[in-house]
Amino acid sequence: MNFLDNLNLFPKDGKAVVKVFDILGHRIATLYDNAAEAGKIYTVTMDGSKFASGVYFYTIESNDQRITKKMMLLK
Repeated sequence: MNFLDNLNLFPKDGKAVVKVFDILGHRIATLYDNAAEAGKIYTVTMDGSKFASGVYFYTIESNDQRITKKMMLLK
């Protein structure tokens, strides 16, 4: 069984990084770490089959902007 989820990124020009953290703040995955163009939509996929059910956080960083959101993985 696959547990996949997609995140759409709308970055500015420059480097974009998407990281996933567990509830304790440990980084468990880096989903994207590459250059990105403004106006282009990027989709990253997380395979949650390796992780336990629970609350996780993902952070999207692009240039001087950082957005952190909460997500819940249910199996």
